[in-house]
Amino acid sequence: MQPADPTTETRALTAARAFMTMLPDVAPGTLAHCSMHWAAMPYGWALDRAEQGLPLPYQVVADRDADGAEVLVAGMSPALNARRLSLEMPAGVDYCASVRGRNSYGVAVSISAMAGAEPRTFGDAPIDAALIEFMCAAAGALCAKYGIDARSPAACYTHAEAAIWDGYFLGDDPDPRWDLAILEPSDLNPAALKAVTTTTADRLRVRVQTYAERLSA
Repeated sequence: MQPADPTTETRALTAARAFMTMLPDVAPGTLAHCSMHWAAMPYGWALDRAEQGLPLPYQVVADRDADGAEVLVAGMSPALNARRLSLEMPAGVDYCASVRGRNSYGVAVSISAMAGAEPRTFGDAPIDAALIEFMCAAAGALCAKYGIDARSPAACYTHAEAAIWDGYFLGDDPDPRWDLAILEPSDLNPAALKAVTTTTADRLRVRVQTYAERLSA
């Protein structure tokens, strides 16, 4: 991941600061981890859902508007996940369901992109440096607000990492996840993708921590 363009970084920080003012207070320690995703949707998906009053299955999504500008779209309230969840609770109503088996006490950020993407081709709505910056800034806002350690893989992780931990990465499950295993198209096979997933996530955690520190200042 290349160093952030200063203009993009400033815009992402401004958007994250505005998002942070919207976040509710919760009891200390009841939100302890933040997951990072892509939505496997086209650009504009999050904005369209918000305009229709439909829930987003994340706390915030980095999206691109009709003019091509990056924006943050607020989703479900973090307060809904600040507790132990149960299978009897309807997902998407009583809580935000983003990571299989890991939604209790957690928040999630995403990017409205990667519809139909495969490792070798990211399709018509690829993730890019600007969208990644906006997502990292949003994650930084959540980490700063709720005291989540963005430097810790256990507390700030990609969906690809969670899929590896829980056995549903590419090649391991009929409904796999590999969100943010890589940031650019690659010919790597699933085993090789697994091998680089943590390195990619470490680079994202550095950016999230940078934003968290600036938003906490």
